[in-house]
Amino acid sequence: VIHLMGGHGLYNLRYPYAFTKYQKDDLAAPENTYSESKRTEIAQYADAIFYNDFVVSSIFGKFADKDALVIYLPDHGEAVYDNDTAMSGHVEEHPNRYMLEVPMLIYASPSWRERHPDKWQAIQAAVNRPYMTDDMIHTLLDLLDIRTPEYDPSRSIVNPAYNEKRPRIVQGQDYDKSMK
Repeated sequence: VIHLMGGHGLYNLRYPYAFTKYQKDDLAAPENTYSESKRTEIAQYADAIFYNDFVVSSIFGKFADKDALVIYLPDHGEAVYDNDTAMSGHVEEHPNRYMLEVPMLIYASPSWRERHPDKWQAIQAAVNRPYMTDDMIHTLLDLLDIRTPEYDPSRSIVNPAYNEKRPRIVQGQDYDKSMK
């Protein structure tokens, strides 16, 4: 399981200069109408994510010849002037979908997929399921075939008993009904 600091502000400090790919003038509408400082920060964020993706991909590559399963999951996203707001970063008090929706990548080496075809199929079947990172422990227990009294298969995204209808509650609000 990997957690990186890649997408946290100050974005220009999260990647080497050689990974500068985006410039403030590369942005499409409507971001191309934002102030120069906002456009610069958005481009730096894109570069930070570009570098973060390189790091994650490189880590996955390190396990290609091993019997390995690697999970990458950020703890939050960032709002970077989305919809021309003044917000850049993340806050606990008033999260929005840009801060809450994060990717979860599960890499299985060819050896692992061959040794665990049912698990690999379960991972593939879970690709479009709604999920809350709060339930990661149930998914890990499931993938590792560990059962404890606290394990709940309805909260493991890779389990056929997974409850896709379970409300995703964030600060007392139903995410899908009021925040998405």
